[in-house]
Amino acid sequence: MNFLHNYNPEPIAFSIGFLDIYWYGVIIAITVIVGLLLIIRFAKKRNIDVNHIYNLLFILLVSSLVGGRIGHIIGEWDYYVNNLNELVKIWHGGLAIQGIMIMDFLVVYIYGRIKKINFLAFTDLIVVALMARQLL
Repeated sequence: MNFLHNYNPEPIAFSIGFLDIYWYGVIIAITVIVGLLLIIRFAKKRNIDVNHIYNLLFILLVSSLVGGRIGHIIGEWDYYVNNLNELVKIWHGGLAIQGIMIMDFLVVYIYGRIKKINFLAFTDLIVVALMARQLL
């Protein structure tokens, strides 16, 4: 029998004290780093200020958590309407990719409007990182 058919890896990659680091978190971190490196490379080629990339990355990291959580809460509203104390407990699980994508779209659009950056030029850079994320 093939090894991969029976292999079931542990979900926790490693622990630091009481903090467990899961494999999916490691993979997401790697994709963010690879995506950032690609975006920076292409931004330099297109003469886009790299500081905008760093600023937007920080904003997107925070807004993705908020948007993902809001999306999850909307999707599971029947549960959360009766358990309001669970709304902010992100460590209990629950981020929706749809909420992340909608929030990120809005943040990139608003940031581009405020900083007077062409929205389509900005999204051209970000699409490259999204493609890299799909490959990993």
